[in-house]
Amino acid sequence: MKYWSKLLLLPLAFMVACGGGGSKSVNIPADLEGFEIYEVPGTDYLEAIKYENDKIKERGMVKDGVKHGTWVTYHSKKDYPATIASFANGKLNGPFIRMNDRGYITLSAACLDGVYEGEYLEYENFKVRKRQTLIGGNPDGVVTEYYNNGKKRSELNFVKGVQEGKAIYYDQEEKILQEYTYKNGEMVEGE
Repeated sequence: MKYWSKLLLLPLAFMVACGGGGSKSVNIPADLEGFEIYEVPGTDYLEAIKYENDKIKERGMVKDGVKHGTWVTYHSKKDYPATIASFANGKLNGPFIRMNDRGYITLSAACLDGVYEGEYLEYENFKVRKRQTLIGGNPDGVVTEYYNNGKKRSELNFVKGVQEGKAIYYDQEEKILQEYTYKNGEMVEGE
């Protein structure tokens, strides 16, 4: 049976719940305006599908007024996915992938309670352009950027989101151009 989202909007407004223990994340109700809503027989889930020009623009599952499971958005002029994201209790949880309008992956990351967590990779033309580890959405460890030829462009060190240690910049042959040292986010050595 099909339901129109306008019937759900009022109850959804009252379903916002903050995460416990001082967490910054919030369960945000799924914004279902413009979606066609379908019951999933034998479950507490609803399938939400948004169409644009007779093509699917976005789709996923909703439970208790919030996103659950895998949600996919699509590019408007192509049938390729734009994003594939995993949700639990209305928050991004699990893999998150972004693709360009040619279907190539441009971002591969993981989320935990709505925040990027773990390995975070940016791609261009099938090649890694940036690699870093994020903890609580902040870089922690070495952030490496690459040229189109695959050689390192830069290596920057972070501790809990603050630049710490060596920052090295390379030319396209991976020869050092500049080198700096940071302590608590302040440059202490270098030009």
